[in-house]
Amino acid sequence: MNTNELDSIVESARRAFAGSATPADLENAKAQFIGKAGRITELMKGMGALSVEDKKTRGAAINAAKQSIEAALNDRRQALADAELDIQLKAEALDVSLPGRMREPGGLHPVSLTMERIELIFASMGFDVADGPEGPDGAPTAWVTTVGDPDDPALADPPAALAALADRPGRPSPADGPSA
Repeated sequence: MNTNELDSIVESARRAFAGSATPADLENAKAQFIGKAGRITELMKGMGALSVEDKKTRGAAINAAKQSIEAALNDRRQALADAELDIQLKAEALDVSLPGRMREPGGLHPVSLTMERIELIFASMGFDVADGPEGPDGAPTAWVTTVGDPDDPALADPPAALAALADRPGRPSPADGPSA
């Protein structure tokens, strides 16, 4: 076998690889040249009957041809992978000029929904719902529940905590008791 035959094998491999449109076609073409029953593999198997000098020269030529075929194969694999990536990127392209996605309006917190249901239930039974931090006479709710009856002897000397609360602006004095 001479180098012209090896060059023709390499050239036919390049044409076969170039004609492969899919990775599966490319692998089939690879099998024809460097697979188990490929043309280059058959040439390598036939080297056993050659002399040592012929093995060196022919082996070097066959290995050079095999490397050329593998380089062409890798180039085509990369080209097919790049083409597939380009197709995928075009399919997933994002048009930034399109309007954005609208957010769905949110909802009330489950505790707030429960409070509204409770208020509706009590309103249906005839109760009124009073909102706010103030009691019925304008005093803070905590004041009304803590102080209670102004005639209570325990309120004659209010504890220090109530006195500290009274020092805050806008709060009645504990000594005053709830306003009537």
